[in-house]
Amino acid sequence: MIFDNLRALELNHPGAVVVDFVKFSGCAQCRQTLENLRQALKELNLKAQIFLYDADKEPLETGISSQSLPYIRINGLEVDLGKFGQAADGPHCRRFKTGLEISGYPTKEMI
Repeated sequence: MIFDNLRALELNHPGAVVVDFVKFSGCAQCRQTLENLRQALKELNLKAQIFLYDADKEPLETGISSQSLPYIRINGLEVDLGKFGQAADGPHCRRFKTGLEISGYPTKEMI
């Protein structure tokens, strides 16, 4: 099962920032979200261990398969960035409300 990283890292490095990022392979929205995540961490001067998971290739934790992607969890807490328009079964693209517009990825400010 994925997401065992936080417990293992916290035992050896208390206070560590652990990011679990679930994506579809080849998804431009997931690529942009990951770039925005990295930029947000850099601007906040946070060093984080980012674990990447491919929803197309890896068995996901119960409940994740019905989530839309990209899926971000930081130190065990899901980053709910204003999920919008989720009606499909199984993994699908997440939509984010960015001001007055709907986007396929969150801005770094949202993260």
